[in-house]
Formats: sequence, structure tokens, C-alpha cells
Amino acid sequence: KIPFLNILAYPDTPFLQLKTGVSVADCDFVSTWTNYFGVIQFFGVLFAPLSGAIVDILNRRFTRSGYLQADAMRTACGISLILTSLLGIAFSVCSAAVHGNPSDINIWATLILEVAFRAFLYGSHANFISSLFPSTSFGFLYGLR
Repeated sequence: KIPFLNILAYPDTPFLQLKTGVSVADCDFVSTWTNYFGVIQFFGVLFAPLSGAIVDILNRRFTRSGYLQADAMRTACGISLILTSLLGIAFSVCSAAVHGNPSDINIWATLILEVAFRAFLYGSHANFISSLFPSTSFGFLYGLR
């Protein structure tokens, strides 16, 4: 089998065959998983609200237990960043496992973890900026200005 990251680096089958010198059967394997990855990317929309929901739930829980509002938000954002880091670590470990054993289950897990990690990463980033900085600075800090 060819390295899994070639699926992401060379998604076009003829170019992959030319670049890596793999057989047509391996190119079909890569083409199939590239199509699956394209479909799975859409489901990042389902993962994106989870990061905000986790922060909101934790913020309410910490506020009820006596934290000040600002401290509760900082703690909730910190826990969200820890969860995002754990997703990134799980994605990296799963990706490394795919290189050693490119089974379908490992590949599916890697693709799903990548989509979840990216959704949590961008969601946590936006939530962190919008919660802990003034709203007038959001565009500047998020890179929109």
C-alpha cells in the first residue's frame, strides 16, 4: 500500500500515479478514500457546534458553583482547549497507526478524527477570542481586518 498522506497530498489519480509510481489498483484505492474524505468533510458542520456547547455547559456549571463569570469562562475555554488538544493527539496517533496498518477501520477513524479536530480547533479559537476579548477586537484578532 502507499502512504496514507498521499491521499491528501495527491488527490488526483493520474497525478498520484505519475508522482509516486504506484499501480492503477493503488490509485483506485486512493481515489476511493479521497472521495470518502470529501464526503466526511461535510460532516464537520455537525462537530462545529459541539465545541461551543461544551463551553456553554461548562460555563453555566462553573457559574452555578460559585465562580465569577470571567473565571468561569476562562476555565470553560481552557477545558475546551484541552479537549481540542486531546482530539489532535488522537488524530496523530491514529494517523501513525494507518501507516503501519492501513485497515479500513484505522482509515475511517483517522478521517473522522481529522474532521472533528479541525472543527473543534476553529470553533475553540473563535470561542476563545469572542469570550475573552472585547467584541470590537474580534475581527482584528481573528484575522478579518
